[in-house]
Amino acid sequence: MQQVRSLGLKEAEMIVDAAIKANKESEDAPGTEGYPMGIAVVDACGNLLCFKRMDGAFSLACRVSVAKAESAIELLRDTWEQRKISDSRDVDGYKLNIKGYEFASANHTEIPGGCVIKTSDGSVVGAIGTSGRSPAGDEKIAKAGVKAFEQSEFFQV
Repeated sequence: MQQVRSLGLKEAEMIVDAAIKANKESEDAPGTEGYPMGIAVVDACGNLLCFKRMDGAFSLACRVSVAKAESAIELLRDTWEQRKISDSRDVDGYKLNIKGYEFASANHTEIPGGCVIKTSDGSVVGAIGTSGRSPAGDEKIAKAGVKAFEQSEFFQV
């Protein structure tokens, strides 16, 4: 029998709050509130655990942040990495046509800003998705959320 380790609400809230803090403290942030963003965390099965919409975030940013988190967990790869693979058609040295997964999931996206979250032993326990900045900016904030998890007591298994 297999057991799936997954993030819980406490961990998800900590990750989202860390991402919001990183957004506000970013050197390129406009003012003290940062860019208005949507930030979502899903569990290991892709179920939404925590979502926060910063004041002023446009509605599409909310849906896209969830899609980025779901997309990362679906293929167990960050969305920027999925884009790189899709562009090159090269997965671990094998030439593949992997565009088909876009049709298997209506909300799938390869836009940077979706990152998998792993424990110290490499187990994927969830994913974060961010939207509201540039793709590179979204990726930076998502990685700040992942880093906060890696520096927390939840990271060690």
